[in-house]
Amino acid sequence: MYGDPKHCEYFVVRQHYKIFTDPHKTEEVGGSLKLKARNGQLMDAIDIFAFAINFLKEKALDVIKDRAGIEITSADIRWVLTVPAIWRHVSKQFMREAAYKADLVPESKENQLIIALEPEAASLHCRQRKMREFVEEEKNEACCADVIAKPKTSYMVVDCGGGTVDVTVHRINDDDSVEEIHKATGGAWGGTQVDKQFESLLVKVFGGEFIEDFKSKHPSDWLEINIDLEGKKRSDRPLQKENNTTRIRLPSNFIYFYCTHHRQKTKSIQDLIKEQYTKSDVKINRDFLCIGAEVMKNMFKEAIYSIVSHISMLLEMPTIKCVQYIFLVGGFSESPLLQLAVRKKFENRARILIPENAGLSVMKGAVMFGLKPDVIRRRICRETHGCGTCAKFNPAIHNEKYMFKTSNGDIMCNNLFTKLVTVNEEVRLGEIRNFTFCPVETSQSKVAFEFYTTSKSNVMYVNDPGVYKEGTKIVVDSPNITKGLGRDIEIRLEFGGTEIKVEARDVETGDVKPATLKLSTTNRSP
Repeated sequence: MYGDPKHCEYFVVRQHYKIFTDPHKTEEVGGSLKLKARNGQLMDAIDIFAFAINFLKEKALDVIKDRAGIEITSADIRWVLTVPAIWRHVSKQFMREAAYKADLVPESKENQLIIALEPEAASLHCRQRKMREFVEEEKNEACCADVIAKPKTSYMVVDCGGGTVDVTVHRINDDDSVEEIHKATGGAWGGTQVDKQFESLLVKVFGGEFIEDFKSKHPSDWLEINIDLEGKKRSDRPLQKENNTTRIRLPSNFIYFYCTHHRQKTKSIQDLIKEQYTKSDVKINRDFLCIGAEVMKNMFKEAIYSIVSHISMLLEMPTIKCVQYIFLVGGFSESPLLQLAVRKKFENRARILIPENAGLSVMKGAVMFGLKPDVIRRRICRETHGCGTCAKFNPAIHNEKYMFKTSNGDIMCNNLFTKLVTVNEEVRLGEIRNFTFCPVETSQSKVAFEFYTTSKSNVMYVNDPGVYKEGTKIVVDSPNITKGLGRDIEIRLEFGGTEIKVEARDVETGDVKPATLKLSTTNRSP
């Protein structure tokens, strides 16, 4: 079935792992990255992610079999794996390699797995919704694409998930394709920020030692508390004038564990709470922790402030002033507190559109992206990409500490950053860039390229501050050393998609080494 999109089965593996964004941790994102379990045991992160993906794959196949009544395999499906738009390429590739390890698709059929950016996917879903399917919109059957999302329209997508908030800005073309008009931005301001504030409240009352001990000894009960909190984050009770107390159920083990292991002899739980909060702010009522409206609002304050401030900053930029609509999507966008803050701040600047069940927008849009992966025709580079090279030493511009002499007696400069594409540069879908290099030594039978990224537009050396290894290394065979240095090695890059494809080729022999800008895992040869 794979190969003909009209007859493909599509399924979206929706991942909520919001790590791997910090460029400082690039070298950790690879085969050697370890995650620590509650019992202190370390495991390879890629194995854990592969296990999770494999579990979802098997569940998906079971559901398809039950509902469709047909037996299919993973090979019959084009899979779409969604990731935050602000993730770096090495992080996206980590997910791809985890999917390979999970036997989602074979590495030889890499096109059977599509990496989709979450806000891009969500925008496709929003544009195809009827106006009645948006919160606080007119209940009519007109399609958003006909009423709002018309050609030449510019809109912003704010994807507020659990860990990250991703913001992209698009313009619709005459042929209904989409162009990105500003690079994807965002930060770690998602719903888990509220979780952290809630945990801080518990620590303030019960003490950090008790909370850590409880999390370690009763992980399922701790999960139960967080699941209850997740539902309450979507409640409008803090906005109501009456009966606005939010109640979080505490498992029986929580109270029992405190009373038997951590209770101070002279203080009850009620006494502890009174030391920190008034009765109207926080109290215990049977099995519930009751949180007053103002305390609950304060839990959201930091995340909401970060989101609103970031949108405000973007809307002041000249390239984004044309934005007429803001789509608010993602699970955290279902919070009435966040919705109210965004509407209050921007309702006079742009029309705010929030789809019902906003948490499903990415998943549903990813299916559409799998059917039409070329819908995004232009993107803006989030980083400057380059490779490490050498050049003849120029004392006027080069640092002497990088100077070295070849066996031919040439004076060269090492560790130079050769720029391939610049941050904020426009790249179109399928655009090709070619660069030509040559060996440094006449006897050199292999030429190696390592790739680097930086948020800066211009850097000199690969070890300058703010420059990080991308994790990709390509080694090209160039066995005909009789030509000495007169051997061309071409680097070919394909931009515009959600991943950057790169290949190196020896012009004379035609030896080609393809790759994606990705991590170098410990079990892969370069």
